Amino acid sequence: MTIGKKREEIIRILSEAGIEDARFISMEILSRFAGNDISFSRDITQLDGEIDEAVKRVAAGFPYEYITEHKDFYRDDFYVREGVLIPRSDTEILVEAAVKFLGIPGMYMGDVINVPESDFEGDVSFVDFCTGSGCVGISISNEIAKTGRQVKGKLVDISPIALDVSKENIRRCSNPISNLESEYGDVLNDDFSYEELDLIVANPPYVTEEEMKEIPVNVSYEPELALEALQNGLEFYIPLTQIALKSLKSGGALMVEHGYLQGEAVRKIFEDSGLTCVMTLKDYGGNDRITIGRRK
Repeated sequence: MTIGKKREEIIRILSEAGIEDARFISMEILSRFAGNDISFSRDITQLDGEIDEAVKRVAAGFPYEYITEHKDFYRDDFYVREGVLIPRSDTEILVEAAVKFLGIPGMYMGDVINVPESDFEGDVSFVDFCTGSGCVGISISNEIAKTGRQVKGKLVDISPIALDVSKENIRRCSNPISNLESEYGDVLNDDFSYEELDLIVANPPYVTEEEMKEIPVNVSYEPELALEALQNGLEFYIPLTQIALKSLKSGGALMVEHGYLQGEAVRKIFEDSGLTCVMTLKDYGGNDRITIGRRK
C-alpha cells in the first residue's frame, strides 16, 4: 500500500473513532514509521502491521504523542514517552510569564503584559519543580540564553522516568551556554534550600480526586503521579511557597500553574504565606492558569 492510500485509511479510522485532528495525527504516525520520506507514492506495505497496531491504539484513546515520541512546546520539539506528562499549550503562558518577569523583550499578549519586570541583571538562577519532560525549564533557559546572559537551572522531579526524559531533552533542546541539571526531589517531603534564586516555576499535580474520575480517555494513559493531588488539588502549593520563602532572593518570584477553578485558593495560599504582589493570569482560553507571588 502506498503512503497516500495508507493516510486515507488512517484518517477514516481515526475520524470514525471520534479522534480530533485525524489528518494531522495521520501524518505524525506515518512519519514515525516511514521516516522523513513521506512521498505519497512510496510503497510501505512492509510497515502495515506496525502502523495498523499504532492506529488501533490511538483510535482507542492512547495518546499519539507516546507513539511518535515528541511534542511541540513553545519554540522547541520535546522528546516524550509513556510515563511522563505530555506538554500542553496552556502551560506555555508559564514560560511567557517567567521570561517577561526576567525582562526579556518579546511580543507579549493577554495577561502576560501585566507581569511586572524585575530589576535583576546579569546571570539568572532558577528551579523548575515537577519538571516532567523539562519543557518549561528548558524553554525559559533558552530564552535567557538568547540574550547572552548566563543561566543556571535545576529541573526537579520525583519520577525516575521524568528525570530520564528531562535529561534527554536537556541534551537535545537546551542552548549550549545554559547550565541545566536534572535532579531528584520530592516537593512534599524533602527539605529544599537553594541560595538566592531569581525564580521558581512549577507545574505540579493539581487534578482533584473527583476530577480524576472524569478525565478523558487519552489523559488516563498519562501518569497519575503527575496529575492528581490531594486536598482538593491544592496539596503542593503550601510546600512550594515554603521553599520559595527560603530560597528566593528579595524580589524573586514563585510562579505556578493550577486548575481553572483554583486561582482564588492559590492566591490565598500565596498571600497567607507572606508572598507579595500576588496575581493570577488567565490562559488564552480565558481560564485562570498561573499565579505569581514575590518574596519581600
